[in-house]
Amino acid sequence: MRSPSQSTKTPSGTYWAEPNGRPQVTTWQHFVARVSATIMQQISWSVGWWFSLGKCPALAPTMNTRVDRFEEALRIVVPLVRGESVTFDGRYHQARDAVLEPAPARRIPVLVAAVRPRMLRLTARYADAWNTAWFGAPDERLRERLEHLDAALAAEGRDPETLERTVGIEVRDPERVGMADEDGEDRSFSGSVDELAEAIDAYEALGIGHLIVVLQPMTDASLERLALALSRRR
Repeated sequence: MRSPSQSTKTPSGTYWAEPNGRPQVTTWQHFVARVSATIMQQISWSVGWWFSLGKCPALAPTMNTRVDRFEEALRIVVPLVRGESVTFDGRYHQARDAVLEPAPARRIPVLVAAVRPRMLRLTARYADAWNTAWFGAPDERLRERLEHLDAALAAEGRDPETLERTVGIEVRDPERVGMADEDGEDRSFSGSVDELAEAIDAYEALGIGHLIVVLQPMTDASLERLALALSRRR
């Protein structure tokens, strides 16, 4: 796990796309038309399935078929971003001799966020990277999810070393009151700078290659605390 100052190959970021709510090929074409070639050399493509029924009631009918739809989207999007031509005739998505223009100049990594068994199997089958969130320091909940991921990789006959593991964490200023999750618990990290450095090392020891960090509050002081913790890592 490296900070941006330690590697010139650190990805610039992740382009997130929810495949059941927008046409993926059109989305990609609009995206690549607006970014520089340099950024395209450092981007990854992240796909997942999430929405709030309260905010998106029109998508409610897709709830029971969401993983089916997601799998079909992966069967189109993944080969496309890897520079292949795709013909696919599914129940929910179709493509005929589809290609991306402009074509990707490299193999673009595909990241899938997944927790449940079927989504984990799709991750093992199609993805270059996996994500789970949100955490503070590593805990038993994370270790359990890693075990489930390993089981999915074994079921798909995939070498675990070929899948990047990423985790989303929340880092909160110790002087600020935390926000509880849906189950009433506050899982954000609120320890000292040295404890944060130790937590980051603990993630690396678990095989986590990248951390996606949400700072609370999002201020220069929070960013400086994170930078200081990175400088104190072992």
